[in-house]
Amino acid sequence: MLLPVHCHTLAKHINKKRALMGFKNAHVDAITEAQWMGAFACKFVPHEATRLEYQLNVARKFHCKIPRLSYLPLITPAVVEHYFERPEEVANLRISYELVVPSQTSSSGGDGGEQAVWAPEYYPLGVLVDSLCNHDYGVVTFSFRVTGGAPDSNVLALPIGTSDKGLFLNLHQQQKATCVSLFGSNQAMMKLEPQLMNQLDDAVRQNDCRAFYHPRNIVFQSGSQDSLRSSISSAALVGDMATFMIHKDGLHTMRLVSIRSAPTLGLVLKCCLQCFEGLDVDGIDNQPADSQKYAAVLLTGVEPALSTPTEFLRDNLACADFAIHLTVQQAATSTLPRGLFPQVDWKALSRNASMSSPLM
Repeated sequence: MLLPVHCHTLAKHINKKRALMGFKNAHVDAITEAQWMGAFACKFVPHEATRLEYQLNVARKFHCKIPRLSYLPLITPAVVEHYFERPEEVANLRISYELVVPSQTSSSGGDGGEQAVWAPEYYPLGVLVDSLCNHDYGVVTFSFRVTGGAPDSNVLALPIGTSDKGLFLNLHQQQKATCVSLFGSNQAMMKLEPQLMNQLDDAVRQNDCRAFYHPRNIVFQSGSQDSLRSSISSAALVGDMATFMIHKDGLHTMRLVSIRSAPTLGLVLKCCLQCFEGLDVDGIDNQPADSQKYAAVLLTGVEPALSTPTEFLRDNLACADFAIHLTVQQAATSTLPRGLFPQVDWKALSRNASMSSPLM
């Protein structure tokens, strides 16, 4: 019997991708981060057709815990390494995805059956699970296919024959979601133990977008910091307040957009990278106010020009309901030079977004 694989395998990939990006904080404890995000238990089961066709020893089930703001292209390498002998070539794979959930009624009008639900590859899995479970789906199955990375190459230790064949894996959610995201739901978030809340409170956390997002380091435009932190703690929200500074049309005026989100600014961006192809992330503007700083990401090169930041976010974010959690605050003026950090070609990354892209 295989022991469940929790966050350790995922942590290895997360840290590896961070290191590829050249970030100094690549040593961030990804295991703690994944657990903090409220991971949910899943298992991967090889598709029956794969076992019959190839007679491979892939009948083993792969148990793991998946971060709620993770997505299939990120977790796939950990799964493929479990089944194949050449994990170093996982980066050359192509994957196609289909989300399948149990259907209340079949196509013939009877009970039972399955129903395919379309969702972007980089849609946060926790959001999908929450949404589906709110509709009384007890189990969610993500079906995806692993194929060779090039038409003439067989990068897997697997006789795939042609590039349109590969390993079929089904991901089954093993438990009904107990923590519901803020996206499209009015249900309460999961309750955190006081000890865990204190650990999160005391941690100095930086995401790989180089933005501070800890509540202590954020300047709130309205209300006292203590009262806001108190309200966040009392609601047991999994996440902090994050603030975007959107640089519009080359002007120095920024618009601050407060987002009550789960769980980090960087992960929100990563989950929506394909929607940000018209943007360049030039750097982070940290404006000191007393001894505090607020999170800021410079987003430039927007085409067409925005009328308001919320309009762009509402129309372009993967989660359409996300816009209801945005509020535009008083504009601020940046006095710091741009380009404080190494340039990252986010447009190229978003165009080539795949499980080999160093997004995590």
